[in-house]
Amino acid sequence: KDVYLDGAHNVDAVAALIASVSRLFPDRKITYLVSFLGSKDVSGMLALLKEASDEIVLTSFPDDRYGDLSGFAQEKIVFRPDLKGAYRYAKKRRKTGVLIITGSIHFIGYVKRNLINE
Repeated sequence: KDVYLDGAHNVDAVAALIASVSRLFPDRKITYLVSFLGSKDVSGMLALLKEASDEIVLTSFPDDRYGDLSGFAQEKIVFRPDLKGAYRYAKKRRKTGVLIITGSIHFIGYVKRNLINE
């Protein structure tokens, strides 16, 4: 309940996602659980997400093109390296809000395979 998946994997897609989320959930707390490939504009995407969320939880996933995201942790952005731990943390933090899981399409596939029983 109140957990959604989206494959926003570049700045334009993140901007479109944020616009949709703000229309669908105008008065709800928004937490994002995200991971990106290292070749993407991670700074640009996180800047957009930070403005439009209550908190961002970054995590990792096994892909040769994944870039370490731990260095992006800052105010409103936490890094949890383990997907299941990051998911549990994000669900707990969102309380009655909405959790949006987004980022690399490879990451979304990994989420679907590994969180099916969560």
